[in-house]
Amino acid sequence: MSSRVRSSIAAAVASPLVIVPVAYVMAAIMFARALSQSPPPPDTLVFPNPRQPSGIVLLWSLYGVPSAWLAMLAAVPMWLLLARRGLSSPWLGAVIGTLCGTGAAWVFSRPGSILWLLPECSIFGGAVGLAFAILERRFLRAIGAG
Repeated sequence: MSSRVRSSIAAAVASPLVIVPVAYVMAAIMFARALSQSPPPPDTLVFPNPRQPSGIVLLWSLYGVPSAWLAMLAAVPMWLLLARRGLSSPWLGAVIGTLCGTGAAWVFSRPGSILWLLPECSIFGGAVGLAFAILERRFLRAIGAG
């Protein structure tokens, strides 16, 4: 197994964990938006409640991290193919991650609701792809092959 493949596998295992801090940032944004709006009536069930950011982070982390690991099954071969051709940059990693996030939105959405899920999945996918590209490059340097 080449050093590029080993560093890509290590980065694929570690990079989906970036979803947790990104979920905190997105939950803070939703919380700030919810404070500027009037609360829903008490008989209306809202889940995840934007006024409780911890529930949002927990929900996005529980769904996002395993989904990102599954998406890595598609992203890593694309990355290795493009890296073999000399195309490997953090921005390319973000593009591949965004494409895999779009695919995740398509898989997890119900008919007619993909537009609601697409922005979140694309943001998370781009963040994971960017983290993957950066970590893969650092792991290559640590191995001594980069």
